Amino acid sequence: MKGLFCYGRKAKNNEEYRLVLKKRQKRMWGLFAVGLLTAVFGATLGVLMKGQMGTKQIAFVLGLGIGLSLGAVLAIGKIQRLMRSEERLKAERLKEVDEREIEVRNQALQATAKVLLAVLYLLMIIGGLLLEELMGVCFLLIAIFLVSYYLFQQYYEKKL
Repeated sequence: MKGLFCYGRKAKNNEEYRLVLKKRQKRMWGLFAVGLLTAVFGATLGVLMKGQMGTKQIAFVLGLGIGLSLGAVLAIGKIQRLMRSEERLKAERLKEVDEREIEVRNQALQATAKVLLAVLYLLMIIGGLLLEELMGVCFLLIAIFLVSYYLFQQYYEKKL
């Protein structure tokens, strides 16, 4: 998910990149905490709302939290393993700052955004025929996406 959640393309040497990885590791610990809280929330729902909510809904929330926590732990382990080896650290840093790799990530992000908007649009049109609420939710998500894109574009034009 480089390019989407990971930054640090400006690291010029291994020590700077190691600092980037330490920040990334802190974010992963935050993601672990969010996953753990989600899992606890799911377990609490399972106990308190046993008869009022379906087991699928409770299992989904619980599984999402556990999956997020496990993914974060795996990422933390990968980062720690990377920081222990100078050769791996250098190779990963060079790969991350490579202009071609950055362009690939940017193109992939743009294509993903287009697909997401197309799917939301189709879901809004087709799903809206069955559920009016679904149409509203899809419209809201498209609006949030487009407004946030515009605002971030304005922000980065001023910043850069």
